[in-house]
Amino acid sequence: MKKNHELNKPKKVMQIERFLSRTEVIVTIIAIEDIFFFFAGNFLFNSIVKIPKVLQDLDNPRRYWNIGNILPDFKIIKEFSSVYLTLLITIIVVLAILNIYTAYKMKVAWSEEYFNIGQKGDSRWTTNEEIKEQYEEIPDRDVEFPGQGGTIISRMGKKLYIDRSPVNNLIIGITRSGKDEMYVFPEVDEYSRAEIKTSLIVNDPKLETYKSSKKTLEKRGYEVYLLNFDDPLHSAGFNPLDMIVKLCIQGDFENAELLAQAFAFSIFNPDEPANTDRFWNDASTNLLVSLILAHLEDCIKLDEIKNNRRYTAWMEKRKAFDELNEKGKEAALEIYRKAKKENKELILNTDIRYLPKEEEYELIHENLKKVNMYSIINTFTELARMKIEPDNSEITALDEYFSRRPPLNRAKLKYAGVEISGDRTKASIFSVMLSKLTTFTYENMAKMTAESSFNLEDIGYGEKPVAVFLGLPDYDSSKHFMATVFIRQLYFVLAKKATRSKSGKCTRHVKFMVNEFGNMPAIENMENIITVCLGRNISFDIFIQSYSQMTKLYGEGSKTIRGNCGNQIYILTNDGETAQDFSELLGNETIVDMQRSGEKLSTHKHFMENTQDKPLLNKNQLMELKPGECVVKRVMKREDLEKSRIKPTPIFNSEESGKRFLYRYEYLTDTFPNPGEIDLYEINSEDRSHINLKERIWDFKVSLMWIQQNAMEDINEKMTIENLSNSQEVIQAGEKILGNIDKSMSIVEFTDLIFRKVNGTEERDALLSMIKIGSEI
Repeated sequence: MKKNHELNKPKKVMQIERFLSRTEVIVTIIAIEDIFFFFAGNFLFNSIVKIPKVLQDLDNPRRYWNIGNILPDFKIIKEFSSVYLTLLITIIVVLAILNIYTAYKMKVAWSEEYFNIGQKGDSRWTTNEEIKEQYEEIPDRDVEFPGQGGTIISRMGKKLYIDRSPVNNLIIGITRSGKDEMYVFPEVDEYSRAEIKTSLIVNDPKLETYKSSKKTLEKRGYEVYLLNFDDPLHSAGFNPLDMIVKLCIQGDFENAELLAQAFAFSIFNPDEPANTDRFWNDASTNLLVSLILAHLEDCIKLDEIKNNRRYTAWMEKRKAFDELNEKGKEAALEIYRKAKKENKELILNTDIRYLPKEEEYELIHENLKKVNMYSIINTFTELARMKIEPDNSEITALDEYFSRRPPLNRAKLKYAGVEISGDRTKASIFSVMLSKLTTFTYENMAKMTAESSFNLEDIGYGEKPVAVFLGLPDYDSSKHFMATVFIRQLYFVLAKKATRSKSGKCTRHVKFMVNEFGNMPAIENMENIITVCLGRNISFDIFIQSYSQMTKLYGEGSKTIRGNCGNQIYILTNDGETAQDFSELLGNETIVDMQRSGEKLSTHKHFMENTQDKPLLNKNQLMELKPGECVVKRVMKREDLEKSRIKPTPIFNSEESGKRFLYRYEYLTDTFPNPGEIDLYEINSEDRSHINLKERIWDFKVSLMWIQQNAMEDINEKMTIENLSNSQEVIQAGEKILGNIDKSMSIVEFTDLIFRKVNGTEERDALLSMIKIGSEI
């Protein structure tokens, strides 16, 4: 590439004239002229005054007319002071006029400065001196530095210049442009070397950043996790429903539903925002949300039932212990401590009849671990294929699963749109949803999403910085939505806590480095997230290959995303429209265009100058940058380090200006070794093989029994056991399990007692079936 990128490119035309028009040259020329005329004036004055002496001594004229006459002769000046003074003033006035005329003529005739006043554009590059005045300077490797990290804006020698202000960045770089080597790795290094460390979320499709960074980040105090969607069995756990569960436990059902909606959106939202066929995706979204809410509701309900039983048993055993004498208490304590040492169940264990004061009651939530996508899909498929009425194929157990819930139940309301659809439409909705949820049915993926390995809040509020790497397979895009789910949920959690904190911000800066942003599914509400995230101490680095990638995913929302990126960093693109748009962002400068006319072989030519606008870098120049070069278009940097107001002119990190970025392999291999030389499984200790999926699946038969219970409540709320046609058989079977039964007990009370007291599913099913048969005859 020619040196057409130099910031101070020498003029190729009229170089002598441009040189002569420089102020210092003009001053020098004028000074020489003035000195010449001063000496010439003295010579003329002295020579005229000495004419009489020459006439008297004609044999020796050189005695009076010589080079010494150029200097003032103070004897003559004293003798002819009035004449000399008049002559001196005259010479000074004439020289002043001549100096002004000469300077003006040379400037106007040859100088570009007075001709080019930016009338066609005044954009310019930021100088190296200005960069040093405006950005924090830090060492480029190894050494910890005070304060926190920031966006790398430029480098000079072994110094980096970073932007510590809260800012989102848009980085444009095609595949193989070196964006990972010259930007991702240096930023991970720089943020982790800062005294005040930033939590990092790095989208890492090829896992190269993780392999090179993990050991160094751990040495620098980071908790490092890998969400490996390429190999879920060797990954940290991430249950996308985990936060929804926590919100429900806290009683925040509204936000739980919103988060469930965002999760479903990430799965079913089409990549094309302008897609007109939205019905199937919207219906599938509502169906999944209704399943999540219902599943969660049932698991919480069963835990409440079990906790009530446990609390009753705990109270009884505590009371029984307090009523013992001292000898009995000693014996009971021995049995209790032996059982506790063996980690046996204490409260519901019939062998443990007494509990001392030291055994405190704690709520358990053992069924909440069954709130995961694998369990929900299993419940859905089982209920959807079960027909309640053999003669009516449209009514399934799934319909009953929702319709038997109380009025205004959120899960029931969400399912209503599916329920009223025709049989074929409903089947199509089921099919669309299952096809998109196939990812969760794979065993390894089910184990990965069964539980979460870390608390999302710790990323922005924990004592230690956290780095999470998102490994996505480039050969299977069906799992890519999981990365967007994680990003969306993490932002939701952090922003929600920030809203309720005094400062309104995360206590630790969180940086999302979303590599290959344009190849990921759309992040729900991204255009709104990026407008407010900086106030939460959260920022995004968005990596794209072209502007069209964002437009395809976010439609008109892409303009909002671009508009809220205070720095746009251009590395390279092969998309002409993107290069042209970025060139227009940089702006134009005014140049002087020279035209020459005259006959070809004539030495007498005519020259004419006129001003024209010229892009700082045109489209073709942008598409031909050298390796390591980049251009920064900044908008938000309007103060220097001294808080003086500045104009945020663009920065060209070019090789000629000495600001070319270095690649990782050129200076960071000691701390970030070559990823191709590292075995992933030697550094990745994550493992999900211990997860037993059978323990993580909700027993859908429990839901069916509750459906039956609700159905019997609908039959006759006032019916008692003695009203059943088979009351004697029901009483006999019930007393074998529950003890004495009052035959005047209502059916509603009796079924509730069965659910609370009977643990065996076979015994419970048999009793409920007998009650249903007796109520129908």
